[in-house]
Amino acid sequence: MTAALKTRRHSEDNNRTAKPESDRRAYHISEIPKSTVEAIKTSRMDSRHDHLNALLDQ
Repeated sequence: MTAALKTRRHSEDNNRTAKPESDRRAYHISEIPKSTVEAIKTSRMDSRHDHLNALLDQ
């Protein structure tokens, strides 16, 4: 079993045992629309965190 599959299964198990009122969810990258992935990749934090934004560009 690959590490990615283990992680996915662990996430699915966590979703089953999470409190009903919880909004937390885990998604495999293949389950997220490409437009959402691109939006995440191009997002930036507030300018106070430019030093961290620079790390994302590496």
